[in-house]
Amino acid sequence: MKMFRRTLTLCVLATLPLSLYSADSMAPNANHAARFLAGLPSLDGSPYKALESDPAWIEHKAKLDETFAKIDGPRTGPQREFQKSEVAPVDKAKSVFYPFAGADAWNVYLFYPNAESYTLIGLEPPGTLTGTEALLKSSTNLAKKLGSIRYTLRSILELSFFVTKEMDHEYRGQITDGLLVPLLVLLARHDVTIESVRYALVSDTGQIIDRDPKDPKLPRNKNKCVEVKFSKNGKKQVMRYLSADLVALQFNTGLLMYLDSLGRVNTYLKATSYMPHHESCDIIRANILSRSDLILQDDSGMPYRYLKPAEWDVRLYGKYVKPITIFNYRSQPDMRKAYEEAGRAKELKFPIGYGSNRGPSNLQLSVRKK
Repeated sequence: MKMFRRTLTLCVLATLPLSLYSADSMAPNANHAARFLAGLPSLDGSPYKALESDPAWIEHKAKLDETFAKIDGPRTGPQREFQKSEVAPVDKAKSVFYPFAGADAWNVYLFYPNAESYTLIGLEPPGTLTGTEALLKSSTNLAKKLGSIRYTLRSILELSFFVTKEMDHEYRGQITDGLLVPLLVLLARHDVTIESVRYALVSDTGQIIDRDPKDPKLPRNKNKCVEVKFSKNGKKQVMRYLSADLVALQFNTGLLMYLDSLGRVNTYLKATSYMPHHESCDIIRANILSRSDLILQDDSGMPYRYLKPAEWDVRLYGKYVKPITIFNYRSQPDMRKAYEEAGRAKELKFPIGYGSNRGPSNLQLSVRKK
């Protein structure tokens, strides 16, 4: 298989002061909007403060508080412990790559909280804050609008993943115009400060450049993205969500050049609909295997047969029997055999991926050998 590799230094635009970005590419009041949508109390200067006295927002806050508290014991707390004991000792990369991600800022930040940059890729549009900004002019039907946003988060918070069919019916203009809103809600609930939101795209030469989200001339499939800069405890970080098709990547050299510019990465794969198992994903599969120093995944990620013992130290967690019914044809006998080895798999103390609420969960942590 031909490897599509390019060498490129990250575009200087990615580190320019905010004042040098195009005004049309920046979303105003992003941190205030994120806190409002996430049901968190406003900070000084928030244009959304007056809306916090509305019964609709008070209910919104209470229900989100309840939901996040509910998952803390069985999921979030144990995930943080897993990160500290299993991931942190081998976590060296500055960049995290999360293909087939949707807007899952929640889990990737739990497992990789110390990265400098995160790149998430999915098919859904990146979205804007236009609908949220409109609430400042008219709060009509606020209860319905906030309730709809909570509704779109049900699967990521209850099951640990976004369901593709649900995203198709909720994030393409029906409730929001893309994934920016859920991305910001989940980041805000990680207690980060949103420094800026920039509308951008990946150019044909792999550069991150400004994009006016109101420009009707941009092609629909032009590697559009949102770039969220944020900070926590003084550490500056950036998360980019790119809307792109990871199948047939030979026709998207700009995206391949951008991925190459990230350098060595830690990869996260979860609830991917077993896309890395498809022959049509051979390029992204090879790209992950060549650029990753660490791969954290469930069984829907990299097929076990590609994790060669000479190259990877594969650490097993949880239980693997077979995929859920809809993906039963993706069963991996070699993975099952590995899990059956006495003492090979460690206990997994939280549900994750397709195993959530359906059966046993599994994770594999693959560490590249020197």
